[in-house]
Amino acid sequence: MRRLLLMLCLLPALLTACTGTTEDAVVIRLAVLSGTGASASLRAVDVGQSAGAPSVNVPGAVDIETLPGGSSLAVLYGDHLETRDVNLGNPVVRANPGGASFKPCYVKLEASVARDRLAALSDCGGGALQQVVVWRSDGSLALSATLPAPTPSTPLQTRIAVQGDTVWVVHPAVGAGSELIIVTRNSDGSSSLSTPVATPLINDLAFFKGAVYAATDTGVKTLSASGVLTALPSTTQLGVSSTRLYTDDRLLGSWQDTPSAPLLIWNGAVTGVPAYFGDLRDLTYAPDGTLYTLSSGTLTQFDSAYGLAGSGWRNRELATFSDPRAVTWLIPLGP
Repeated sequence: MRRLLLMLCLLPALLTACTGTTEDAVVIRLAVLSGTGASASLRAVDVGQSAGAPSVNVPGAVDIETLPGGSSLAVLYGDHLETRDVNLGNPVVRANPGGASFKPCYVKLEASVARDRLAALSDCGGGALQQVVVWRSDGSLALSATLPAPTPSTPLQTRIAVQGDTVWVVHPAVGAGSELIIVTRNSDGSSSLSTPVATPLINDLAFFKGAVYAATDTGVKTLSASGVLTALPSTTQLGVSSTRLYTDDRLLGSWQDTPSAPLLIWNGAVTGVPAYFGDLRDLTYAPDGTLYTLSSGTLTQFDSAYGLAGSGWRNRELATFSDPRAVTWLIPLGP
């Protein structure tokens, strides 16, 4: 009976795996951003196909994210955002905030779990105040705001998470710990910033199943708007030091940036370890239950349905890259 129940649970994944790996039915395309500056490029990898996926040069690109439905993606450059189709073509530039007070120096792009919002962090260096911008999935501007001091010495010490027209921001505080700032859109289109709240050091933020989670040196914890960190039950196995969080509507991933650390994947009930990584560049969750890790040189597929059921993660290396930066999923067009 237990074997029958397991097979019933895994049947959707089995069907997906079959359709996703045959030569005549590609269901998932991965877009990988590699290189920096003039050498930045986008390359697609079709799961189940060995060749034929597009590749384009994108000089100055710094990050990528998928838009709703997986039929297009957003590409963030140092000075603008653009959207491209599933074949990495037909770029459409999206507007920056107006006014003399805004200068685009984008360094990071984050999507909401619903992928209906894109939030970018801008840092022009030299101690200038950082700024955040949020676009809707149709490319229209939702809000922008200038963050209060202090500006960290390394731009990505500031971490952002977006849900609807609200952005949660943490950056290092003076002395020690972090500060939490919540940016919200007002009804007239302007934005408001909460008073910064002191917290213990927070390394990353993510929305997951309606709550905000924080990566800390003592494990993954929930974070309230008042800055209170609450430890998760020990049964989650997420009580170890965490540097980065990776999220979608079904799964939350946690990883510590050390020479060899486990990638922990949690579905809200069960935690599993697909592999250990010493240099995890990015991770994306496809809608068919597969997840894809981008290490310093390799793009690898894992099956979360099998893995979290205790039946092995069915990992498979898909491609190698030089200096990869980011990965996201797409749904390629049918024949």
